[in-house]
Amino acid sequence: MKSLKQIKRKIFSLTLTVLLLCSSAACIKVKAAEGIEINRKNFASEGFADYLRRAYDENKDGYLSKEECEKVELINIGKSGMHEVDVNSDTMTAVKGLENFPNLREFNCSYTPISTLDLSKNPQLQVLNCRKSKIKSLDLRQNHKLEELNCTFNDIEKLDLSQNPNLETLTCYRTKLTQLDLKNNSKLSTLSCGNTPLKALDISHNKELVVLFCYNTEISKLDTSNNPKLAKLIMHDCKVADLSLNKNPKLRFFNCFNTGISKLDLSNNKDLEEMVCSEMPLKNLDLSQNEKLSALDCSGTNIKQLDLSANKKLQQLTCSASLVGNIKFDHKIPRFAVAVYAKKQGNNYLFNLADTGIAADKIKDVKDISNTKIGETANLPAGVKFSAAKAQLQVPGEKMESFDLVSLQQPEIQENRPNSAKLVYQVAQHKTAAAAERGNSGKAPAGGKKLLIYIIAFLLVVVIVGAYFISSSVIKRNRK
Repeated sequence: MKSLKQIKRKIFSLTLTVLLLCSSAACIKVKAAEGIEINRKNFASEGFADYLRRAYDENKDGYLSKEECEKVELINIGKSGMHEVDVNSDTMTAVKGLENFPNLREFNCSYTPISTLDLSKNPQLQVLNCRKSKIKSLDLRQNHKLEELNCTFNDIEKLDLSQNPNLETLTCYRTKLTQLDLKNNSKLSTLSCGNTPLKALDISHNKELVVLFCYNTEISKLDTSNNPKLAKLIMHDCKVADLSLNKNPKLRFFNCFNTGISKLDLSNNKDLEEMVCSEMPLKNLDLSQNEKLSALDCSGTNIKQLDLSANKKLQQLTCSASLVGNIKFDHKIPRFAVAVYAKKQGNNYLFNLADTGIAADKIKDVKDISNTKIGETANLPAGVKFSAAKAQLQVPGEKMESFDLVSLQQPEIQENRPNSAKLVYQVAQHKTAAAAERGNSGKAPAGGKKLLIYIIAFLLVVVIVGAYFISSSVIKRNRK
């Protein structure tokens, strides 16, 4: 039988053990009360942890206290925007622990390898920029205060914006979105959804819309009748064939290049300043009500005549060579150019000089062959060939960025159209409607030449007769 002393020792030992355990637990609780430890375990990547450590750990104890977490309103670990501390965005491989920042208003992880984001515990979020990251899905249903979203260059296929009534700016181009429901986003003012497989776009609920980019999509119908504030519409390279702009009186910039639109009524767009309506089946263009127009590109259309007499502010005009001689205007246009489009044949782009209005014997106007005789190609860029017989320039695809015409700009491969290229060159400036009717020749009318000859002949006769009488009077004086 154990002695009383042994029993007391065991009781003392157990008591001491319990006290030690309680002490340890208390220490853990005290440490936890200090905040969340800044490490990879709590924030997913050492890069993100290091950013938080340097930007928001005010007392440098390696922990973020509740007070420190509540002060966090901006997290910028992307490659754009202003940074509180130096950031190596490539080390931001993953992010978690955002629930610790209840007052977070702006989050930027652009150009990082981050693939997932949990923002469900950030109800104050107003701005999200995850441009060109690795994100494939976004859940924004708890971010009711969101005002700006940029998720471009991501493989996002679906985007639920039904719980974001305050959204004002949506930039989602170059994503995999096939549909976009914007009926609950009545405050939306800027929408950029170009370069996506979108097949339809309903903007009838977005009366505050000012800027719309929906270029290079599968959209075949576009109704802008409920967008009275629309000022900029860029919709080139889409399948729209019919468009009414009568309800958009504030429209200033319009680009419908390479669409199926054959008719345009611009009579109610008196604020229009710049327009590109090239490479489309447009037959007529009435610009009599667009007095503010400063830039126009109507090349590659079926327009036969163009009256620009009401467009006194026009500074830049690009048209087809066939239209040059059929333009009516009586003011100077500083940049008057002709555009020619060429389709790719094999690895080359073939420009027909007959389409440009450049005569074969004027091929010396092309850069790098200014001192070359017709037919010689010694000074041509490598791979570029000129055929005087066919009046054709053959330019390899890889040389498109370096080949140029002296007068204006280099040929360029059209965005999203790698099988075609555009060549633009300056033409002689026409100052009067009569000169415009003469086209690009720069020659005076035959009647004008004859009149000039008659005037010169008359002056010569006057000079000769005057000289005769003067010499006669001098001779008579000498005889006296």
